[in-house]
Amino acid sequence: MVIGADNVALEQDPPKGVHEFPVHTYLLAKAGIPIIELVFLNELAKEKIYQVGFIGKVMPIKGATGALIQPIVFPFKK
Repeated sequence: MVIGADNVALEQDPPKGVHEFPVHTYLLAKAGIPIIELVFLNELAKEKIYQVGFIGKVMPIKGATGALIQPIVFPFKK
């Protein structure tokens, strides 16, 4: 499973003095679910496609913690 968001931040910044992002912590560390932000989802939403098979072709960069990907989706038919 992967969670994709069409905005730059999946959650709000924490309050001043707090250095934890609870949604990121839960999804990544506890549930093992990767997060992909800045995904263009408008075309899928217009077609009422909410679940897809997803392949994210990544850039071969050693040591990176994030990079652009080439997304490929296969809509699930109902």
